[in-house]
Amino acid sequence: IENPQIIPEAPKESVLHPLRAYQAWSPPMWTSSTIPRRGSTQPTIYNSADSTMVREQRLLTVQKGINRIPFSWANTLIDPTRIDFRILDDIEKVDLLDTTFPSGRNDALQWNIRSAISGKVPVEIRYFTSGITWKADYV
Repeated sequence: IENPQIIPEAPKESVLHPLRAYQAWSPPMWTSSTIPRRGSTQPTIYNSADSTMVREQRLLTVQKGINRIPFSWANTLIDPTRIDFRILDDIEKVDLLDTTFPSGRNDALQWNIRSAISGKVPVEIRYFTSGITWKADYV
């Protein structure tokens, strides 16, 4: 994890005591992480449709709390409407909360993950892209 930011959660009594809230409040806990390198990549090429489904396996490092995982695909032909994120292990302890897209950008998103553990978690990223073909010549 590069440069994580961990900030404690706001106390519940801050709603009832505005002055104490000013002194004690801080935003919810967030950890920012970068997506790790691919462990493996498995493309399935559909030549007739100019479409390729790509499955990437990665080992994601998470911290306890909320983790923000950025993912971008600048200068590629990835279809942003067909990106899927799956947690492969510890699914009872690690949960994908939501996916957000940065405003004004069509080449980046962020996965928000809640984790009850700190450590490495295997994940799979699936997406569709175009512009990849395959041809075999048998001699």
